[in-house]
Amino acid sequence: MSQRDQTKEQPAKYALLKQAASLGFSVPKSLLIDSTHLDESEITAFLKSAGGSRFIVRSANLTEDGHESSLAGHFWSSDAVEKSAVLQTIDTATENNREVLTSLGLASPPQLILQEYIEHSIGGVLFSPWSFFPDYSYVEYSETGVKSVVEGDNSQRAIICIDEQQEDLLAPSKTLRPLLLTVCKQLKQHFDFPVDSEWAYDEQQHRIVVLQIRPQTHLIGPVVSNAPASALDDSWQFTALSESLGRLSPLSFSLMQHLYESAKQPLQALGYQAQQLNFMHYADDGTVLV
Repeated sequence: MSQRDQTKEQPAKYALLKQAASLGFSVPKSLLIDSTHLDESEITAFLKSAGGSRFIVRSANLTEDGHESSLAGHFWSSDAVEKSAVLQTIDTATENNREVLTSLGLASPPQLILQEYIEHSIGGVLFSPWSFFPDYSYVEYSETGVKSVVEGDNSQRAIICIDEQQEDLLAPSKTLRPLLLTVCKQLKQHFDFPVDSEWAYDEQQHRIVVLQIRPQTHLIGPVVSNAPASALDDSWQFTALSESLGRLSPLSFSLMQHLYESAKQPLQALGYQAQQLNFMHYADDGTVLV
């Protein structure tokens, strides 16, 4: 049975996390909750068995984190809450996600994950190697936790090379580097699709805890522009790290740079604005990082 088939019976957000646990990744204790058959005794038993004092209730609908689209940010998930607030938080998550599903024209009932909250200061997101970038993983992390990165606050960036013969293009801290490298290698080894993962650094156990695994998708969203609506074309989209330009010869890269420089002025005239204009890097092995 393929990895994609294994996720059909359960929401992908839950199934992929359980699969990661079976492969040896450190993951939080998690309980899948069906809002139509809420079992409070099962929830109480889970809370007693978990070692942490705080928990998080996350959406885990069948439509989330698929191979075609992630619907990231559409559904409601809680912040960390104390044990005493878990049942009320589950009710809130159920109601909020029922409204979202209805607005999307989906009839399926809300599904949730009750998850042990990993206390951490350092956390972030990691994109495993893919396609034309078989040796590189891109990482964003923050010393104020994974939530800061997911919400787009200031974060540090790293591009880790899993080929021992190549240096990192942007190295993370010396503490995180070996731990992240191990996770990068494991993700590439065990999953047959490019992975977008959230993680937290457990300082007590000195380990990376994988909080979420989802396939990297191309359906990210429209380019933000100051141009009037009539000047925009719906086909303009950005794809983050899901696509690449692959490996190019020095001559081809030079031509691409020239074309990009020539395109800046008309794009800016249309209202498109890039926060960083010189965003291309040419690696020693010919890989173009965008």
